[in-house]
Amino acid sequence: MASVVEAAIVTGAAQGIGKSIATSLLKQGYKIFIFDLDSNLGQATAKDLCQKFGESKATFIKCDVTDKEQFIGAFNEAVKTCGHISVMVNNAGIADEFNFEKCIAVNLIGVIQGCNLAIDHMRKDKGGIGGTIVNVASMAG
Repeated sequence: MASVVEAAIVTGAAQGIGKSIATSLLKQGYKIFIFDLDSNLGQATAKDLCQKFGESKATFIKCDVTDKEQFIGAFNEAVKTCGHISVMVNNAGIADEFNFEKCIAVNLIGVIQGCNLAIDHMRKDKGGIGGTIVNVASMAG
């Protein structure tokens, strides 16, 4: 019988708090999907983490959490790769006092969309096997 690989999605994981969360989950044996807008930084982060924790342990998927269709596509790509996402960390966030609408789109709507995707995937009454959702909030974005 094949062992189940625990997998986690971390949004905004190319740097900062998100990268630290991804690193912590890798230390616990998870396969990580790094969702971020910054392709160059996201790919570099995935490469760095794979060098430290093993080939294919971290995968970058470009994702704008404010774009519902892109978020759905990225989530589905992660699920297709590993079969089950057991942890969803909604970490992407910004702080922009001059662009309130963008802050709401990333910090609120993006989190809600991430929760909805994870809940639909994890729901036991819909064939899921459960999981954990973590929402990160910061005054710094």
